[in-house]
Amino acid sequence: MIKQKQFRNQIFGYKQMYLYTLMLITIKNWIKILRILSVLATLIICVLIFEEIEFDDSLENWVPEHSTLIEDYKSFLEEFQTDASIIISIVEDPSSNQRVFLNKLDSLVEKLKKLEHVLNVGVWPPPFLSYEKKPVDSIHSYYLTYLPPSHLNPNRPELVQQITELLQVTGLEFHIAGTGVIYKAINDMTRTATKHSLIIGIALLIVLMVLIIRNARIILKTIFIAIGSISFLFILAWYMNIKFNTIMATLPILILFYSTSTSVHIYNHHGDLGKILKPAVLSVLTTCASFSPFLLDSSRLLRDFGIAAITGLLGGIFWTIVFYYPRIDPPEKEMPITRYLDCVPRYWNKHLLFYAIIFSLALIPGIVRIRSEIDVFKVLPSSNKAVKDYKFIENNVGPIMPVEYQVNIRATEKKTLQLWIDDVVELDEVGASISYLSFPSWLNIEHLGFVSGNGEIGRIVFYVRELTTKEGKDLVSKIGKLADDLFSGEQEIPRPTGYASLYVSVSDHLATSFRNSLLMAFSFVFLILFIYLRNIRLFLAAIFPNLVPILMLLGIMGWFRIPLDMVTFPTGCLVLGIIVDDTIHMLYWYRKFENVYTAFAEGGPGIIVTSIIFIAGFSVFLFSDANPVKLFGVLTITTMIAALYGDIIILPLILQSKRLFSKKQNKQNSNEIPSNHKI
Repeated sequence: MIKQKQFRNQIFGYKQMYLYTLMLITIKNWIKILRILSVLATLIICVLIFEEIEFDDSLENWVPEHSTLIEDYKSFLEEFQTDASIIISIVEDPSSNQRVFLNKLDSLVEKLKKLEHVLNVGVWPPPFLSYEKKPVDSIHSYYLTYLPPSHLNPNRPELVQQITELLQVTGLEFHIAGTGVIYKAINDMTRTATKHSLIIGIALLIVLMVLIIRNARIILKTIFIAIGSISFLFILAWYMNIKFNTIMATLPILILFYSTSTSVHIYNHHGDLGKILKPAVLSVLTTCASFSPFLLDSSRLLRDFGIAAITGLLGGIFWTIVFYYPRIDPPEKEMPITRYLDCVPRYWNKHLLFYAIIFSLALIPGIVRIRSEIDVFKVLPSSNKAVKDYKFIENNVGPIMPVEYQVNIRATEKKTLQLWIDDVVELDEVGASISYLSFPSWLNIEHLGFVSGNGEIGRIVFYVRELTTKEGKDLVSKIGKLADDLFSGEQEIPRPTGYASLYVSVSDHLATSFRNSLLMAFSFVFLILFIYLRNIRLFLAAIFPNLVPILMLLGIMGWFRIPLDMVTFPTGCLVLGIIVDDTIHMLYWYRKFENVYTAFAEGGPGIIVTSIIFIAGFSVFLFSDANPVKLFGVLTITTMIAALYGDIIILPLILQSKRLFSKKQNKQNSNEIPSNHKI
């Protein structure tokens, strides 16, 4: 009887254990399902709202909000009406009936005049403007002015689209250029490029995961984390009405590959988030700190860039915690690449540290050669229709880029002013001019926009070939020198104004923003690092491996004349935030074990794999049609290679230095590789 009761209790115990195990399995499965569903829900929302995200590369978003040039430009528009204009050139087919052709032109002009926001449509060049080079006779050109959306945004992409559709209906060969045409082409290209780069990036990430990680569970988790992070970025952009542009289009790729780094380090520690949570959180914090200077910028676009970047970074750590906590999967096997890394410590030779110092010193002079220069035509490939149209009109009709000046009529002699205008037109960059002096005295020109309402300010327009911001500044300097030579006494010198002045000011602001943001990012990042390390020697050891890649970035930009433009200028802060992460992981394990070999064994595989992933990820930009984006890819890849060298070669050598560390630390570092050491 007693044995029978014991047997029943044993059966009951097995049953309870079975039910408990079944319950745990069910809970684990539900957690997995909820994780996947949460990412899929976020992704679906992202897909639904993506088309509603606005892509806008207009100058309005770049100009500092408190710039005095904004008020000057407002005053200019109030005095002289709009400067928003489009040039349309139509090529006459010699074999066609001329009367039919002219009737088509008349019908087209009437339709153009009826379009919303259009103010006037006239023949180009106008009667009182003459090019040095006569336009081709078989090309008929028209000048269309329209009401811009705001004083800082003259672009109406919907109007450009309507004009294009009307021209396509005629069946004639046409070319269109002017305000908003290039920017519409850039916006369209940016939207398409963002989609394509993301597709290529995700495909590349999957291939890298399969080749390097070779663990289906980790691969799926990493892909879901990356997708969730990008979805956060786009949802925030939609919710906060953040406008995407050429610089913002680089963020999805950055977030896609950055969000994988913590997952790789977790895998390196057998799937245990707890082991690397502290350095992972600190890494995200320092990366966010590197983008934080943009939050303080006076340009709305740069503030939006900072907000979007930080949101994507925080989204990465959020989804990492969601997928790895609580831990419900069995311990992962060793990362396959680990077995090949035993050879790395063999290259810890002091000569390599010496070479890094010499190389860094050689790069420093290049920093002073860095220049800011924007060329919107390089953002588009030469095969783009907007670029081809602009070149066609410039070569066959004449330059159409306006450089505006205004002058006090009563404080300037007409004869001297006309001499100055004639001298300016003789410059190679200038193709034509028109001013209030171009019109006969009997003609009332107030309504033409060349004299202010009170009759005191006169307008002068020079039409120049396509120029970069640097070339534009040089031209203004030349024109100013001509004015200084001619105007004397109490005569007022004409001063530059108009949209071109704002365009040049953006280039100046980028240079200032690049310098200030990089200095602030260095301060923020290394302040956080110092607070964490609380050791001046370790802090000094952390600086040089991160300084070398930044010096390489700046040196390459200077020596190879890679300009700061709308794509390359955030590169410094961006790469600083990324490269310091690996230093943090290395120093975290070094502090824990006080042995450089053990520190490399714990952090090295994750550092190398994440660097490979970043280098491969940034290679996506090399396939871009936009030259600045390609250069951005070259700069980031080069910097990441230098950063990898810094973290796995330079940093261990510094940590082994007898001069930097105490005798106790040095004794441990100079010992042979620990017997339990295994990478």
